[in-house]
Amino acid sequence: MSDNYSDDWPSQFFKQYQDRGMMKWRGFYLSDHTAKFKAAVNQVTEMENRQQPQQMALTEIFKLLEQAYVTQQQLRIWLNQLIVKDATIVRADVVAGIVNGFNEEGVYVSHQLVPYDTIAWIETVARHRQ
Repeated sequence: MSDNYSDDWPSQFFKQYQDRGMMKWRGFYLSDHTAKFKAAVNQVTEMENRQQPQQMALTEIFKLLEQAYVTQQQLRIWLNQLIVKDATIVRADVVAGIVNGFNEEGVYVSHQLVPYDTIAWIETVARHRQ
């Protein structure tokens, strides 16, 4: 056995040891993690850059809602509730889904009530065949 070894060595080591914290875990990011992170960042950027569509005529709104209800077509509805950033309109709130029903107050899209007077624009979402 070496003369340099002592029974006191482990306790001396842990008295002087400084944990690097999260630095030691940085190398464990997988490509899946970074790909999902980049996709999330791209989605947020797209939502922030989306411009407000023009106001659609009320008759056209009712026509599209009725067609979507009958055919169970998915819709994307832009609302009049805008988000303003640096004095420019950057995004309108969007509700997406299938029309579940109507009442005198509004339309139910994916079981969420959307008042008629808050709808700015409607577009149908193309279905992908599998």
